[in-house]
Amino acid sequence: LAVLKAYLFYLVVKIFLKLNLVKPFDIEIAKLIEKISFEAVAISILSFIAHQYTMRLIHNGYEVSDVQNYWNDTAAFLMMAAILFVISQVFKKGIELQKENDLTI
Repeated sequence: LAVLKAYLFYLVVKIFLKLNLVKPFDIEIAKLIEKISFEAVAISILSFIAHQYTMRLIHNGYEVSDVQNYWNDTAAFLMMAAILFVISQVFKKGIELQKENDLTI
């Protein structure tokens, strides 16, 4: 789970390195944002599974309650995924408008 989170933040840094303020709507940026969205969904699903598994272990008598604190951000990552997916769709529409604007000038 920590590796997936680290990879997610690597993709965020990668966006900032490739961002061009002159023409911000780039297909590569849109694909990266969509990839981050899918990565956040994967993190939230894996976090939910890990949380349920820990709850089952606690129910069976194992003492793992300290570990449970690391998996309580499932809803946050799911919300982040939804927001980033909408942003990626806006970027795709921006790319279409930018291409159309380039053709008309």
